[in-house]
Amino acid sequence: MKSFNATSIFLILLSLTLPVRAYAFGEGESFKSYRDIKITPEILVTSAAPSADGIMRADAEEIADLLHVRSLTTTIRGAKASNVSPLPRSVQQARLLCLYKIMIASEEVRKTVAIIDFEIAVTNSNLGALVAKRNGFSNTLNIVNFMQGGTLGTVKQSLSFPGGAPAPPRQEIAMVSFGTSIALSLVNLLSSGAWHRPMDSKPNSLAFIFEGARQPSDANQSYLWKFLNLKIPGSTYNMTRRELLVKHFEAISGVNASDDITVKGVTSVPSPDKQLNESIRILGQRIDLLHDLKSHVEEFDGSLFEFHRAIEID
Repeated sequence: MKSFNATSIFLILLSLTLPVRAYAFGEGESFKSYRDIKITPEILVTSAAPSADGIMRADAEEIADLLHVRSLTTTIRGAKASNVSPLPRSVQQARLLCLYKIMIASEEVRKTVAIIDFEIAVTNSNLGALVAKRNGFSNTLNIVNFMQGGTLGTVKQSLSFPGGAPAPPRQEIAMVSFGTSIALSLVNLLSSGAWHRPMDSKPNSLAFIFEGARQPSDANQSYLWKFLNLKIPGSTYNMTRRELLVKHFEAISGVNASDDITVKGVTSVPSPDKQLNESIRILGQRIDLLHDLKSHVEEFDGSLFEFHRAIEID
């Protein structure tokens, strides 16, 4: 019987710790293939220079098209290749316009990163409040557990003095103490995931990734948003960067993109039907995904830098 109980408890704990990710991927897909991704084109080491045989890197090529300066880029690079000096005024103006658009796109990255940092800070504050409540409750249970163990243990031992109670009552007191200790420890264990708070934050940046229909207010003018909704040139992933990020988030956090309640919890999107709550687990997932989104948004800066190098004039 003791062996059965120990085995059952072990299997239950094991089942709770094993992540289930099979739902997130289709046939032939593996979550491992989406764990470590980059949303910029793969660059061969042999062609990593900004101008290899007069051909721009793939990431710089994409930015030239994204910023709608392909013809200007051709003019600049043509003048650069022919070593024209001094540069014609038209070439200087073309380069100035390209640099202006690079600056606008880079400022979009800075604005988005600042928004994500604010969302991380708000989530950390909410998470800290919940963790403090959980830790306070856990500490109280631990104090009560030690107090009852010490009190009942003292009573039991006092009954063993000469003239005290016989053995059976003493053992009953010990069993009560041990049973109470087990019960309090179990309550402490099960209550760790019970703490939650009303979800009152505004929808965060993750909402734009998980919900394709939801767009930033400046989506029509945003180079960054267009960048995220394009496929990666030369990539084997037959999906846009936004769709790839959804797969990536499923792989690293176990969030099921088809589970509406979980997605709303992570993205802070309110439900029209009922008041949603956010738990320590949801807040932790939100923080992890916001940090990850921030790192991938900043990849856009790398492509902008390579395009900048491609139109440099020595």
